[in-house]
Amino acid sequence: MSHHTSESNDFNAGDFLKGFYFTKLFKGFSNAIKPSKLVLALMGIILMNVAGWLLDSLTPSHSKMINNVNQVSSIGEKNHLTAYLNNPAGTDIEQFNHRLLTDIEQRLNQLADNKTSSNTYVSIDETYRKNYKVSVETLEKWYGFRTKYINDAYEKSSELAGKKDSEKQKELEDLKTKQISELDIAYRTLFKAINTGTLSDWDEKNYLRKMIIVNDRNSQADQKKEKTQVEIDINQIKDTVRYAQMKSLAKARDGQGLFSALKDFYGDNFYATAQALVFEQDFGKVKDNIVSAMLALCWLTRFHPFFAILLILSWLAVWSIFGGAICRMSALQFARDERIGPLTALKFSSDKFFSFFTAPLIPIMIVLVISLILMLLSLLGTLPLAIGDILTGLLMGLALLAGFIITFIVIVFIGGVNLMYPAISVEGSDHFDAISRSFSYIIGRPWHMLFYTLIASIYGAICFFFVRLFGFVMLITVRGPVQAAMAFDDASQIDVVNKMDLIWPSPSFQNIHPDVNFMALSGSESIAAFFIFLWTWAIAGLILSFAVSYIFSTNTTIYFLLRKHVDDSPWEDVHLEEDADLNQLIAQEDQIEESQANQETEASQPPSQPLVEPQPTQDQGVETSSSSELPEDEDKPIELEPMPEQQQDETPPSSDDSNNEDSDNKENDYKPY
Repeated sequence: MSHHTSESNDFNAGDFLKGFYFTKLFKGFSNAIKPSKLVLALMGIILMNVAGWLLDSLTPSHSKMINNVNQVSSIGEKNHLTAYLNNPAGTDIEQFNHRLLTDIEQRLNQLADNKTSSNTYVSIDETYRKNYKVSVETLEKWYGFRTKYINDAYEKSSELAGKKDSEKQKELEDLKTKQISELDIAYRTLFKAINTGTLSDWDEKNYLRKMIIVNDRNSQADQKKEKTQVEIDINQIKDTVRYAQMKSLAKARDGQGLFSALKDFYGDNFYATAQALVFEQDFGKVKDNIVSAMLALCWLTRFHPFFAILLILSWLAVWSIFGGAICRMSALQFARDERIGPLTALKFSSDKFFSFFTAPLIPIMIVLVISLILMLLSLLGTLPLAIGDILTGLLMGLALLAGFIITFIVIVFIGGVNLMYPAISVEGSDHFDAISRSFSYIIGRPWHMLFYTLIASIYGAICFFFVRLFGFVMLITVRGPVQAAMAFDDASQIDVVNKMDLIWPSPSFQNIHPDVNFMALSGSESIAAFFIFLWTWAIAGLILSFAVSYIFSTNTTIYFLLRKHVDDSPWEDVHLEEDADLNQLIAQEDQIEESQANQETEASQPPSQPLVEPQPTQDQGVETSSSSELPEDEDKPIELEPMPEQQQDETPPSSDDSNNEDSDNKENDYKPY
């Protein structure tokens, strides 16, 4: 007891090494990689995306994100979110979007030759699809012509050189290989241009006009005819590139959903933070990314408050079920090495849904209520006759106190919100107990919390990149043999592009799940690409599910460590649902047994009055001591006969009360009233 009273809250490095408690964090990988947890996390991710896409579809056009695609505007920022992160105080969303939309419309009019009537996204996309199909056929035609021209030139030169001149033959072979390789690069560049809308002047001059579409040296009439067709085909390719640019601009003008924009931002932010921790060891960059993530939430609540409320509520609803289930599984595994199934964990989180859902909301609501009261009291400053100024000065102390409370709650909430779900899962308590425990542990052991969070973050980043590398190698291992087999089949475009490159673009370590261009595929190839898209999406989702599972599992471990430091609770102390059910059943059985015992006792006791009324005596109210005046039958219940000697000898010794009770019962058996 004296140890706890004298213990200081100051940072002590020796406390961390005592018992090596922090080494329990290194079980986070094995805890998070459980298939049942990954499935729960994946289900939560899917529901979050469904809810986000639904919110995006209901978001009005004026509230969507306008992106500065291809740096079409001189603003320099990608969108208003990035502009706000760079300058939170001086970025007005209406002015920013108005300027960006003006630049986009101006560029669209230039590309459309100032014909604004057909600048809608639907009409531009329809025209682009038609031009795209024709352009692919044009490239295929010219690639075939150029390949044939190179092969014919090689055969003719080889025949002239003679087969005996091996050096000349090798030189011609190398020249042919080089020309075919350059032709392949030219085609791939032009194909990318009609997909992305980016064609530089150098690419047009060297690839389009010199390698793909060129004039053959035929007769004058054929050259004139061919030159006309050459210009038509070149303009066809350039028009397709132009419509691809217009399509991206029209899409940017119509805006991006807020959920999609935030998903892209936080995905890049998370990856950059993990990379800075593992590969760069740049803690300054880690701090900047964390601050940017918090500022992004501030941006959402400031400029899109209604959307922020709906998104936060949907987020809490989803993770109250699936996050609470993961925490429950982690709690039993850590404390008692018990493994429960996902259905049992989901039942627990469903029963505790209200506590999971409201625990993070209550501190936020308290801050909002205090802020509202502070705003209402500030209205007193508007009173006339200098009364308002005086009241403002007098009540400033109360306002500062409110500011202190708000700041305290916000700081402790940010540090301890990740302990609320583990507290409910471990203790089986309600939201108030979860808030109390998380706040008290943060206040009692802030340095421990910081140390454990740092260790868990670094270790988690390493584990995340390992899982990502595993998934990437697995995809490449599968794609390689399939691509080699697909090389024997022609693709929808031309032979230079392998069919696998179309239906399954090559993944990278940073982009596990690249997009598929379905416009370049046939019907059967589109179906194959769709199913491959779903399978690769599942792999990418499981990689992200590991990160989610690791966060909830490790937060549960950190809760156990802090509880050990603050409360000195045993590791195995965890709430068990079966114990609660058993105690309730025992209480019910005890109540039933007590009720039955009371009924038996009442049934075994003699009545308070004899069954036969005694005859009244002459002296009313005076009790007669003589037994001769009473009926013979009524005398027997009063005077009990002693038990026979033989029966007395066989009866074990007992207390007086029990003997009397047994005697009464025996008398009642054969001596009725």
